[in-house]
Amino acid sequence: MELLKTPVLAQVGLLAMLPEVESYKGLLATYLDPSKITWDAVRAYALPLYELGGRYALVETAKEMIPANLPKLIRLPDDPPAHAPGLVR
Repeated sequence: MELLKTPVLAQVGLLAMLPEVESYKGLLATYLDPSKITWDAVRAYALPLYELGGRYALVETAKEMIPANLPKLIRLPDDPPAHAPGLVR
């Protein structure tokens, strides 16, 4: 996803790789089990990437998937809220 958020690298990377490869990588990241991924699913996800603007849409979607303020949205375990009962610092 980070690569897709980089403007020039995203376009070059997507053009260098078949849509089926990108689709498979995305499905594998989702299911984590190759046995659950069928060729029909890979092809179904790849087809829109062959359309005019399909790869552009993928790049734009990836840019919006991870919010810019993600670190502020995540509270790390070593930084518990001050009001949490029973926590010893």
